[in-house]
Amino acid sequence: MTQITCSACWNPINWCESFNKFGHDDGDDCVHTHTVAKALRDAGYYVRIHEGPHNPIIVELGEEGEPGELAQFYADNIPAGNQPGYKDPRDTLPAEVVALLDRLFGTGEFFG
Repeated sequence: MTQITCSACWNPINWCESFNKFGHDDGDDCVHTHTVAKALRDAGYYVRIHEGPHNPIIVELGEEGEPGELAQFYADNIPAGNQPGYKDPRDTLPAEVVALLDRLFGTGEFFG
């Protein structure tokens, strides 16, 4: 399968940046959060994005149309006192989600 690349710069998309508060060079680079969210939605997941002052960040993920129990697993797996965007999504997302994103975008790296 061909990996999804940025339509503006043609660089590979680092999907981990879409879960990082300071991702996409804190909003100064090409921002791909909505592209990653669309890929997740196309795969049947519910996605909620927080539109931050610099760049958007994915903060919740769950089953399609279900912002309940499954939608909370990203936030619930982050230690108390931390907010989404400060932890490597590979440590919090289910293995099947990480595998899907790796397949679509390549292995991303979290710069936190």
